[in-house]
Amino acid sequence: TYYTSTFYPYTKPGIEPVFAVVGGPDVIIGRKSKNGGIEVIQHFKEDENLCTACWTREKRMGDPLLIIGGVRGVLKVLNVREGKLQRVLSGHGNEIMCVRTHPQDQDIIVSTGMDATVRFWTLDPKYEKQPCVLILAAEGARDTILTMGFHDTGRYLLTGGVDRTINMWVIPGMDELVPPQPTDKIRTLIYPHFSTSMVHRDYVDCVAFYGDYIFSRAAAEEYIVMWAIENFSSEAPPPKPDEAPPVNGWKDTRSAFGGTFRRLLQFSAPDTSPFYMHFGLWNPENEHPLLVMGNTRGKTYIWDLRMIETFGTGPSSDDEDDSSSESPPLPPGAHQDVIDERLDILIQPHKILETSKIRTPVRSFAFSPDSKYIVQVGEACVISLLNRR
Repeated sequence: TYYTSTFYPYTKPGIEPVFAVVGGPDVIIGRKSKNGGIEVIQHFKEDENLCTACWTREKRMGDPLLIIGGVRGVLKVLNVREGKLQRVLSGHGNEIMCVRTHPQDQDIIVSTGMDATVRFWTLDPKYEKQPCVLILAAEGARDTILTMGFHDTGRYLLTGGVDRTINMWVIPGMDELVPPQPTDKIRTLIYPHFSTSMVHRDYVDCVAFYGDYIFSRAAAEEYIVMWAIENFSSEAPPPKPDEAPPVNGWKDTRSAFGGTFRRLLQFSAPDTSPFYMHFGLWNPENEHPLLVMGNTRGKTYIWDLRMIETFGTGPSSDDEDDSSSESPPLPPGAHQDVIDERLDILIQPHKILETSKIRTPVRSFAFSPDSKYIVQVGEACVISLLNRR
């Protein structure tokens, strides 16, 4: 099974974009070939089962770096230009499930997994002795963290996992995140500024920001939820660390912003019950934003979010009329023309892609920086390159 696909985000215009696929022991670096197929540029074989990867770029030499993680609980930094392992980051106590690059600093890598922590690492050689600069470890958390997603500002991070809880953490600014000098002391945060276990009923295995809105999905539910944290706005100053709500007894939802959350829209995705299936969310400038999700039968669901903003959600899946229902208010700073917020609607895909060659689960999507291609991967080690044009 291939679990993750990701495009190199720093490709210059006019050059065919390069992508990576990981799963099992395989790391495949590829791009579109001249005859329309897939050209494999490099193929690494690792001594472990892998499930996650992200790209960054070495600041000093500009070499493309691919960070991979899996069952061994370490991050491996592959120098793709040189075709070799550059370094290993150790610290997690168990399997790594998700890795991301900080949106504001390509030297900062973030990982999470079965040890219930989120770890921030710097690739700056100055900190080689102790590259871990921050740990997020929610008080009382013992379950695997499966997924995470950054806000574009880099100041907020969503996490979700086996305990059904979605947390939003306020991340220190770039002037605070990395200490000015190397140190063995690692800063630890134990309280997220928002936490809820009420959005989903099962393992949360995919989360993403869409502006200040949130998309998330869980195993066994067969839909994707769009929702918002009440009173949250990224345009406001981030709350201070001591404003994070502590765990005083058990509360299903805790928030430093006042209120709880609003469930806004639900997107129907039949045959997506298995655990660790990821939707893709693409929101480039001057393009229609897309939400995509694969199912267990090899189909790909596509929603054009601009169409929903312009024309509304369309008929509900059960054709019930709820025109009298009252829409919840939008969060501060949100665009007023975004959505029809009727909660009874399961929005059907605007398009369903299907090919006779794929009848196995599709687990991951990646969008090329130039918006031309989508790579999808999944069971049976199938890689599909779709042309959006």
